[in-house]
Amino acid sequence: MISNEEVARVFKSVSELRNPSSLFKLQTYNVISRNLGVKLGSRKVYVDFPRVVYTIQQGIMWILTVKISQGLSEKKTLEDILNEVTNEKKDPKTELGHLTSSLKKLDIKWSCIYLPWYKKPVLRLYVDKYFKNLWIAKLQQFVKELNSGNDNPAVIYEKVQTLTPEYKKIQSKTSIKPIIFEIFLNSELSPYEELKHIWKITCKLRKATDFEKYKNPISYNYIDRVFMDIKTIIHQIYAILDSGYCLSGYILLRKLLVDFAFIIFYDSLINWLYKCEIRTDVKLNNIENDMDNTPIDYVSDFIHEWKLVYLYEDLVVCKNIEDQKRTNIKITKITDVKNFKSLYSKNKLLSMFKENYVDLKDKFLRQILDITAIFSVDVFEFAEKNYELHNTNNPVSEEYIKLCEVVHEPIHIDFPPFSSLLEYIGFLHHLRKVRQLLSLIVKNYKKAKKNITKKMRR
Repeated sequence: MISNEEVARVFKSVSELRNPSSLFKLQTYNVISRNLGVKLGSRKVYVDFPRVVYTIQQGIMWILTVKISQGLSEKKTLEDILNEVTNEKKDPKTELGHLTSSLKKLDIKWSCIYLPWYKKPVLRLYVDKYFKNLWIAKLQQFVKELNSGNDNPAVIYEKVQTLTPEYKKIQSKTSIKPIIFEIFLNSELSPYEELKHIWKITCKLRKATDFEKYKNPISYNYIDRVFMDIKTIIHQIYAILDSGYCLSGYILLRKLLVDFAFIIFYDSLINWLYKCEIRTDVKLNNIENDMDNTPIDYVSDFIHEWKLVYLYEDLVVCKNIEDQKRTNIKITKITDVKNFKSLYSKNKLLSMFKENYVDLKDKFLRQILDITAIFSVDVFEFAEKNYELHNTNNPVSEEYIKLCEVVHEPIHIDFPPFSSLLEYIGFLHHLRKVRQLLSLIVKNYKKAKKNITKKMRR
């Protein structure tokens, strides 16, 4: 969870600046206005700036254009026209007065100035007060709502849209971050620090599994691939953060949970086989079993073969990675914990893994993590002692379902990259939740393994 104290510490310097808006400028974007009777004194586009302000700005420009055109046709001077405009601004019953009071509620003021050497009157918006006051309050409100559980990605992006400029074109990647992003990404609210912690947690799990002592190279290779997938996911999230958008990062967080579940399940399976005094060098069919330990002249075969070579203890293991069509394969699904407990109670697990290809469904995998987080046991002990996983208070499943929303729910992004810190803070919130869950899970799984080891020694 992100605290408002963290937000206040990071953004304290914003309110102390004379012109904080300079920190929020999107360097490569400008407001465009054509064929109007007034010019924009500032075409700047800002991070976390109310979208409605751009609409109001365009409305004021159209009103001024009409008034200037009519006034000039009536032989009025620009000075007289702008004096009338100033008077209308003060009257909330006029259209200009209504728009002016709307901006004032957002701590934004405007003026229209004309000097003899100007080609057209110039419209200016004064936005620094907004960033000093209302923006920080809005940000703290957003954090409060996240921490209250109102943190579904679709909801986050609806809020982000209210504080971003609309952009209808496909935008190419930009590497120019607004200054406020640089401040944020180098602060205690940096998502990069969370990614470093996740990798440390991964290393703890790797050490806890001690998978290099598994009795066959198939087991070793499979679980090592999952660990490397986690490393790849972390690199991908880094790249996503640098792109200026965070949406696809939610999908990777979901994959991160699934990978941890795969490792814990497979390591638990090996421990269970040890506990039952079943040989662990059998080829389990939930893993590709086209390995061959036979020595091979790899270099000679390289010209016409696709083979992966890796070391396992003192062996050189080769795997042919050509596409091999398998026929007559029976696939068995483990859909959820209830299904798993049924197979366990009927003593069908070992034969199923030896004879079939086993498909572990995502619901089962996320429930494995819930079991570890809540009970500090692995899924085999859970089935053996007949624990029950209720529908309430399943922290991993709750987070997983929210992350899935990005896949199943259309989420509209119509703003340029680096347009909103809210988007980053929303993603950071979920990144922290996943990191905290993984930390708890690994800690509890290590406890579960110690308890299993003690029982086996007895």
